[in-house]
Amino acid sequence: MHSIDLHSNVSKLRQTLARQLERAGYEVVQARDGQEALAQLEQQQPADLILCDVEMPRMNGFEFLNQRRKVSHLAGIPVVMLTSRSGQKHRRLAMQLGANAYLTKPCLEYELLNQVEALLPSRQRQKVADY
Repeated sequence: MHSIDLHSNVSKLRQTLARQLERAGYEVVQARDGQEALAQLEQQQPADLILCDVEMPRMNGFEFLNQRRKVSHLAGIPVVMLTSRSGQKHRRLAMQLGANAYLTKPCLEYELLNQVEALLPSRQRQKVADY
């Protein structure tokens, strides 16, 4: 089973996304901000994918991406940024800092699951389109 680290300070969003991902067969670990996420990632087996909000307290998504690049065993984990910021400036910055994908909220469940699936190609399971 693939594991996903889900980072957002909005608890309702975290809970909704976690339910969607768990229903699709993923194990989900949640963090309230980038600082908590880094601590979790360093203390446990790293996730297969990170889903990260941009706007979080203490350490925002961009700061998280920057810090993640400095930790060798975390640098290769794919990251999907999920944010309400739809401008090209923010998208470009996220990609420069190492994000693999950038989704704008609100995001449909199938869009999220298709993006996750695209970044985890070795996963053997039912097609996301069936959800």
